[in-house]
Amino acid sequence: MHERRKPRPEESFGYLEQLPSSVLLRRLSVPMLAVHHDDTVVSANPAFEEMLGYEPDTLAGTAARRLVANDPEFDVVGVDVIRDCAGAVIALRHSDGSIVKALVTKSVLARDDDEVALIGFHDVTDHLWELGSDR
Repeated sequence: MHERRKPRPEESFGYLEQLPSSVLLRRLSVPMLAVHHDDTVVSANPAFEEMLGYEPDTLAGTAARRLVANDPEFDVVGVDVIRDCAGAVIALRHSDGSIVKALVTKSVLARDDDEVALIGFHDVTDHLWELGSDR
C-alpha cells in the first residue's frame, strides 16, 4: 500500500503550513463562519454549528441572513452585518428560534478583493444574562 501523506516536516511551523485550511478550521474550538460576498455560507466549523444548535455540515450553501436575527440596532441584516460589525455584539438565530448574542471578530480575510469573509464569534449570551443586560 502506498503512503499518501506527505513526509513530516523538520520544523514545527512546516507542519502548520502543510495543514489544509479547511482541516484547521474544523479543529478550532472557536466558532468560525465563512461567508461568500453573495451571502452564501461557504463553511461553518463544528463550534459554530454547535453554538447555534445545527447538525454537522448543514449550514454550507444556506443564506447567511437566515442566521442573523432582526436586531433593531442594525438597519441591515445578513452578511453586511456580519462583515461590518467587528467588535460588536449581534443577535444570531439559534436553530430552536432563540437568540444567541455573539461578539463578532474582524474577518481573517481582510483584503477588499477577498470573495469570502472568515469571521470568528464569541457567544456572550450567558454573560449578558448574568449582567442583566438585554443588549
